[in-house]
Amino acid sequence: LRPHAKTHKCLRLARMQMDAGAVGICVAKVGEAEVLGRSGVKEVLITSPVVSDYKIRRLMDCLGSDPELMVVIDNATNARHLNDAAKQRGLRLDVLVDLDPGMGRTGVNFQAALTMGHWVRDLPALRLRGVQCYAGQVQHVVSFAERSRLSQEWMKKAAAVFRQFKEAGLPAEIFTGTGTGTFEIDCLIPELTDMQVGSYTLMDAEYINIGSSRDPFRLVQFPPALTLLTTVISSNHNKSFVTVDAGLKAFDHHGGAPFVLNPAIPGLKYEWRGDEHGQISYPDHRENLKSETFWRWSFPMSTRP
Repeated sequence: LRPHAKTHKCLRLARMQMDAGAVGICVAKVGEAEVLGRSGVKEVLITSPVVSDYKIRRLMDCLGSDPELMVVIDNATNARHLNDAAKQRGLRLDVLVDLDPGMGRTGVNFQAALTMGHWVRDLPALRLRGVQCYAGQVQHVVSFAERSRLSQEWMKKAAAVFRQFKEAGLPAEIFTGTGTGTFEIDCLIPELTDMQVGSYTLMDAEYINIGSSRDPFRLVQFPPALTLLTTVISSNHNKSFVTVDAGLKAFDHHGGAPFVLNPAIPGLKYEWRGDEHGQISYPDHRENLKSETFWRWSFPMSTRP
């Protein structure tokens, strides 16, 4: 594993992952790499391109304390800027060619990857290590069969690029990618060297509600670890719901409403009622809800990897 820390953003968890055998830690931004580096976590991979002069200077500071720091590149001009910055400081930066699995977000298309690899190899202050391919658009496809089909389609193309690198004599030690939604699919691709799973550490409602090899409706391998305690504070205004003390400020709401975890009263539904309040409804049990305290779990701030 090369787990992504952008979800949990927790040094203790990152260290636990490394102690358990992870080959490195992924982050999304230079700032996250800085925090990990100051705390002694090494072998960090920044999974998005680092482009501006200001961020490249900060990246070089990180590289000075972590020689095994890696970044991804998808642009020849950016590669040259990184090379010049590293050369000026007498450093050498490890890089991966970022492949675009049809997302149109970052990465080079598969056909252009080999050319990019040759370009990077010829830059003296950069050391090409391989490729990255993260198919984020398929991670939350509900059907396990459809997710398997889509992920294999893209990751097998990326594996072909990885093989092309080797056949062309380009350095190709690392083929990294994958997320929590496709870990049990992509692990069957023999070329894949490590997986960037992230959300599995805490889990969230989006990932729980996709199918898996064990259950067509649930990703059951990783139970939710992050919960929030909230309490009923009012039950005066409607026979079908009660008001609780957690709203938009308490939960990330980009992925929908959180699930209510209360084994004693199954089937409860949560709705947003403003910054500080939420609504829990289940008409048949209104009297039981007046003084109840509920454990609920929600979406982490990032649920992508």
